[in-house]
Amino acid sequence: MKALLIEPLEPLVLSKKPVASQEFITGSHAVLPIPSPTTISGLVGSALNVTLESQANADHISLLRKLIEGLEEKGGCGKPVIKGPLLWFKDLSNEPYVCLGSIYAPLREIRVEQGSRNIKVYLSKADHGKYVKPVVEERIGVKLVKGYGNRTEKVVDKGYTYKYSTLSYRVVGSGDSVIPTFIYLYNCDKELEPGAYRVGGEGRIASVNVTKLEALPEEIAKTLELIESPLTLQNKGLHLTLTPTPLIPLALKELNTLTLDESKPNVIGLEFVERVEGSIQADPEELEPGGKLKRKIERLNLGYSEVLSSRRPQILALPTGTIIRTKKPERYAETIETLWSLGFASLLRLNGFRTP
Repeated sequence: MKALLIEPLEPLVLSKKPVASQEFITGSHAVLPIPSPTTISGLVGSALNVTLESQANADHISLLRKLIEGLEEKGGCGKPVIKGPLLWFKDLSNEPYVCLGSIYAPLREIRVEQGSRNIKVYLSKADHGKYVKPVVEERIGVKLVKGYGNRTEKVVDKGYTYKYSTLSYRVVGSGDSVIPTFIYLYNCDKELEPGAYRVGGEGRIASVNVTKLEALPEEIAKTLELIESPLTLQNKGLHLTLTPTPLIPLALKELNTLTLDESKPNVIGLEFVERVEGSIQADPEELEPGGKLKRKIERLNLGYSEVLSSRRPQILALPTGTIIRTKKPERYAETIETLWSLGFASLLRLNGFRTP
């Protein structure tokens, strides 16, 4: 398997929910801490010339299935297409970082203490100065349309302004800005042409390249070998989620009473989960780690479909950075298989991970 490297050439726009129109211009715009798997899978599809325009009458999930089929046909891609990401801040070191939601931490700073009945996962206090935090800057955009009559220049569409947010990265200790390289396991036979590709919204671009694992720093290459997917899990273990884990309630009335890890959960998407331990508590401002894990569920935006010219639906999800105990899934629904195949629920194995 090879590695897919994505390095932003400008601050990315990674929307967590729809961009606000002029009616909500005073509101805030939430962003994702890392690109959505649908964004990266769409990038791969575009680079491999997978076309879906003929499927414009399909629903969103069916269109994502068609994307996977196109990737299999055009690129020889397997399932999942991608796994990850790890983050590599080249200006800091050659060690792998992981996203914990509100902060990016060196993997070596995660401590795991496992007792007979419970587990404690926390961040080391040794060197908080090397942690990286996301910096969100809000901007105002306008919609441009071609001029009136036969004129070709573009003008601002009347009354159409909106707010969007860019994401950059800053070292907690020094305050220096750094650029991440998102590293994914790339499960396709056909390599991508190196170059600049669109990533996220507002036409933002990144440098994209596919390379062999042995061409990466040794610690990063070894850590990539610990990344798994629910589609390929064989044994029980302790894992950290690298991407959101989709959850789809079996009934609308159960939205407020989700059962996450009982023998009969009322959502699909947990077929590989034995127990949800929770997320590591780390405030990027104070950076005082708490030993207690906290369960969280968030709304997940599946992104924008250019084929359908509309936003995909929002679903529920366990956030990136959740600690879970896994098991081999016996069966799963087709919708969940589609999302897992795109890279959702990517897992970093923590079993045997070194402790202080």
